[in-house]
Amino acid sequence: MNSQWQIDLFNDLQSATDMQDVLDASLKIVKPLGFEFCTFKTKFAMPLVNRKTYVLGTNEDKVNQKNSSGGYDKAPVTMHCSKTNIPAIWTGKNEGAIFEKDPELVEEYFSWGHKGGWAQSVNEGSGQFSMFIVDGPEIMAQSYLENHVNFNLE
Repeated sequence: MNSQWQIDLFNDLQSATDMQDVLDASLKIVKPLGFEFCTFKTKFAMPLVNRKTYVLGTNEDKVNQKNSSGGYDKAPVTMHCSKTNIPAIWTGKNEGAIFEKDPELVEEYFSWGHKGGWAQSVNEGSGQFSMFIVDGPEIMAQSYLENHVNFNLE
């Protein structure tokens, strides 16, 4: 079942004419939930060598630069999203499954002002997938992320 923010997002996306409109509509919807940053990331299946990643984010900071240059292609969240459509959530604390897989990388991410967040992917087959990522500058309670926001996009 979709929550109200998801319904509002889907309604706003109907009038989007380009990816910037999609990004703007998405950020407008997730900001009241405590998220300041929104990113869409697509990893293309071709070419087989030196695959390209397209990143469009609302922020022009170190996280976006590293993401755009492929620095997060092997990060725990990206790896999770490349294999499943189950959302990945992180609280912004130095704990949990996401943190434990690459503590140094996650600590760097947190140090750049990105704390609690969520990502979900659409696996498109043949190694191509897209991710919708939102996060914010504050630590977020696990219960808030799981229960109040109700993340699983359907």
